[in-house]
Amino acid sequence: MDKILSLTEELVKTIKDSDVYNTYITSLNEINEQPLLKFKIDHYKTLRFQFEEKRMNGESSFSDELSLSNFQSDLMLNQLTATFLNSEKAVVTMLTNIYSALGNAIKIDLDFLDME
Repeated sequence: MDKILSLTEELVKTIKDSDVYNTYITSLNEINEQPLLKFKIDHYKTLRFQFEEKRMNGESSFSDELSLSNFQSDLMLNQLTATFLNSEKAVVTMLTNIYSALGNAIKIDLDFLDME
């Protein structure tokens, strides 16, 4: 167990030392210093989440998608915002890949999830 904890700490350090994570943290700190920009980004994320929820329920429309796309395009005109959103996506992708690798390699009994 000590080896697992040690390797976990090493993985965390490697992630924190990565260029993509450092770009993310730097841009996040800069955005946090600009309340209006932070508000716009948070609003965009909320709208995107709501859109995805509607899409999964079959309730989204082309109008919803177009509106979200236009909002994103406007945000991405700001270089700091573009850097932040792109680096955030890269960090989330990196973490998702780690979770997927663990989930695919480690057998856990989840048969109860298939029960109706």
